[in-house]
Amino acid sequence: MQHSTSNDGHTENGEPTGYPDSALRSWLLFQVAAKLNHQMRNHLTVAQNARFTLDRAMEKQDQEKIDKSLEMATLGFQRLEGVLKTWMLFNSEQPHAVRILEHYRKRFSNSGVELLFPLNDALVEDLLPAIVYSLEYLRTRLIRGAVLEVRVEENRVHVEQSKNEEIAPPPEMGDVLDHYFHLKPHEKGWEITKKGEAKS
Repeated sequence: MQHSTSNDGHTENGEPTGYPDSALRSWLLFQVAAKLNHQMRNHLTVAQNARFTLDRAMEKQDQEKIDKSLEMATLGFQRLEGVLKTWMLFNSEQPHAVRILEHYRKRFSNSGVELLFPLNDALVEDLLPAIVYSLEYLRTRLIRGAVLEVRVEENRVHVEQSKNEEIAPPPEMGDVLDHYFHLKPHEKGWEITKKGEAKS
């Protein structure tokens, strides 16, 4: 797949050309980050709706609904804060794999997602967009009681369900990420393989 270049060091699609690998990883991460905008809107809506419910409950002096509304508002803002922290990590000048993945490890601390690889491995840096893509996809699709194992092996990310239940793989990665990574579903998960250096 060929992309013509513009005078500002980017292709017509905005893809960086002639830049270090770190710049390319940053650009690819922002292709994943579009999902974060949707999450932020959802969490903010939850908090705003809880506020309206709280106002009505306070007018009626309904303590049960007051407590529930406060709980929902707090949850909405806490989740919004988590997404904002993720966004800020993506938005740093040099997104660092260890910081980003430690953040995801905390976000998944109460779930069954296990990152079974050293976070500071050079392979992890190269595959960071594919790892983050998988984690964002998993965020709302976890099966209760199951453990999902994420591994990095050679030039691929391997996601597998540890129990017998199947987990549906992502339907597609999108045109941009598909240019750099190949998604291959299998029975209990999927693999995302790096295609190699992109051609400018």
